[in-house]
Amino acid sequence: MVATTPSDFVGLRYEIIWKRSTNTGSSKVLARGFSNDHDTIFLYSKSTQYVANKLFAPHSEEYVKSKFSQSDERGPYQLQPLKTVSDEKLRESVQKAVSLSLARGRANPSI
Repeated sequence: MVATTPSDFVGLRYEIIWKRSTNTGSSKVLARGFSNDHDTIFLYSKSTQYVANKLFAPHSEEYVKSKFSQSDERGPYQLQPLKTVSDEKLRESVQKAVSLSLARGRANPSI
């Protein structure tokens, strides 16, 4: 039997939220509300006995170094603007973030 609808399954096991990318949409769209930059995947099973294997592959060290220029005691991270802005406004925002970082004693606030 091939299951074709959710009612063919015993029940919902997981809801996976998949973020597609950051900063999607124009400033105009973002001004009207939040951008739609995710997909939802529902995982159902036919029975109560199922196997859900986690799929995970760590990023290479080269990728982490190229994408995550900031680091603190919790590990590498990157600053992300919450909206699309001009280069000038982005530089101002980054400078403010660095200033706040320094004020809070972050380990590596440099950009």
